Amino acid sequence: MRVSVAIAADPSRRMTLSEAIDRNLFVDLTHVPRRPIHTVVTFWRIDLETPKSRDGETVWLRAVPPLIWDADLLTPDGGRQHGGMVFPHLQDGHPGFPTQFKVHLTHPMTRLYFHMDTALPELTHVSVLSDEALSREVQRDTLRQGLFIGSSVLMLLLTLANWCFTRRRIYRDFALYIACVSLFMLCFNGYLTAYFLTDYPTLVARLSLVSFVMAVSSTVWFSLSALDLRRQMPRTASWLMRFLLLVVLLALPGFNIDWMGFVSKMLWLTYLPVGLLLLGLSAHLAWKLRSVKAWLAFAAFLSFSVFEKAPLLSMAGLLPLTEWTPDVAKIGFVFYMLLTHLYLLIHLGDQRELERRAMAARLEADAERNQRRDLAQFLSMFGHEVRTPLSIIDAATQSLEMMAGSEAPKVRVRHKRIRSAVERLNLLSREALARERIESGSWTARSRQFDMHHVLEGALGMQGIAAPDFGLGEGLSVPAAVGGSPEGSLEIEIASSFPEVVADPDMIELALSNLIDNACKYADPGSGVRLLITTVPGEDGEPASVNFEVLSRGQQLTSQELTRVFDKYWRRSEAQGVAGAGLGLHLVRLIARAHGGWVRARSLPDRWTSFSLSIPLRTEVTCKE
Repeated sequence: MRVSVAIAADPSRRMTLSEAIDRNLFVDLTHVPRRPIHTVVTFWRIDLETPKSRDGETVWLRAVPPLIWDADLLTPDGGRQHGGMVFPHLQDGHPGFPTQFKVHLTHPMTRLYFHMDTALPELTHVSVLSDEALSREVQRDTLRQGLFIGSSVLMLLLTLANWCFTRRRIYRDFALYIACVSLFMLCFNGYLTAYFLTDYPTLVARLSLVSFVMAVSSTVWFSLSALDLRRQMPRTASWLMRFLLLVVLLALPGFNIDWMGFVSKMLWLTYLPVGLLLLGLSAHLAWKLRSVKAWLAFAAFLSFSVFEKAPLLSMAGLLPLTEWTPDVAKIGFVFYMLLTHLYLLIHLGDQRELERRAMAARLEADAERNQRRDLAQFLSMFGHEVRTPLSIIDAATQSLEMMAGSEAPKVRVRHKRIRSAVERLNLLSREALARERIESGSWTARSRQFDMHHVLEGALGMQGIAAPDFGLGEGLSVPAAVGGSPEGSLEIEIASSFPEVVADPDMIELALSNLIDNACKYADPGSGVRLLITTVPGEDGEPASVNFEVLSRGQQLTSQELTRVFDKYWRRSEAQGVAGAGLGLHLVRLIARAHGGWVRARSLPDRWTSFSLSIPLRTEVTCKE
């Protein structure tokens, strides 16, 4: 038996079959089997050349129903059979296909007219089968659908179990994705109509559209979680969320049965670029991260895209169309589920490792916080308790200096060493107490206007340097112990005038004292240390801040040391023989931040090192680190 097929397209959706016959619009497709048909409503003319020996036999005309809403078969005797998802026609003895029609052969030719309304006419596969061939085809198709449904249900149950066990949102999204795509594919091939809801064809037709929208939406939604797009590419994730809203709005007219085919085709056309976009994003992240998990995600998207696009290539005429074509996407979906499940297993392992590290980091941070609290309590106690005995020792030393025989050089040196050690302990206790009070927020700062002359005298006095009377704008050089040698000097250059400075003078005095002390300890023995006090103009040209810069000449700091010089308890390895606890510069940084200013260290040419402290002229002091 030979079969000839011709089609007539009706883009307007208003033509009747008689008009198509009268106007001779049918085009023979017998010799062009790969020609795609880009239309929604199509008239088919099928001629069956029947030998006399088969006259009166019965055959089956079957159309693989990818979203076939309505189909009519008109026989020469005036008979009419309905099929499709809106009008399912199930023949006795051969259930399973919503579009199958019984045809009685007539010698020498049986001419059939097939009127079909479908969303994807390009994928419609029409075949003529004997009763035995149809039975075998039903069995094969049932096996294919059973394997697909079984795989989907198994993966869905496994994903739901993982979600119940871990409560991870990504498993919930994956379970929703599997359910939506599986429902859509059941509606896509009409099996929901054929096996479950045979009495509600219109409901199933609308459900197929809803499931399509849910499949597209769940694909995008799950991809946002799987590829971590909300964190990796927030702008792209925002655009994808807008696309979901567009899909929903586009699907609304499709609830009208007359518009359902057109809307479904539009959804297919919008789904194609989104699938390619997600594939491209997975490839970009795989190349960017270069991890097994990222490459596995890309492989999952690639497998699904390759299998899913095969029907689209058949629609374009690039691949032959067979009865297997609509099932190719299901094969890709099964591969995608398997690869994605492996990806989620690795993802869960990575998440648990991150949680383990986070817990270890929290425990370490808690331990460090407890150590810091204990150290702060000790330093606070030390700062309070040691001051009284130090005062007694200092007073006793002063009394000894007034006794007979104290003029001897050896005795004076001994007394000087005692008083120097007492002053050093006093300075350390003040630093420790000030740092603890600033970090804990217990320092009651008094932000007020102060005299720069008095602040400078106080800072020098804390270093044991007696500053003579001097005025603003005058250069000053006073003897100071620099690098362990008493032959050094401190040169001071201060601006001739200052606007009102509103800050905490006690904090500024302590910070300036620490900068001078640090420079004097680490400069070349007997060299000179310079202190420059200037104002810095703001954008309007008026003074906006005061800058204290201390310069010393000696061994310079490396770039790595410059980044750590203000860290608490940090000291360079060459300074082990120099008195100190690594708190002074850290305290300076705390005071600068409390005033909204900054402090920095620089290495200058010719072995000079600069420490600069900048304080706004007017600031509200906030005591926190």
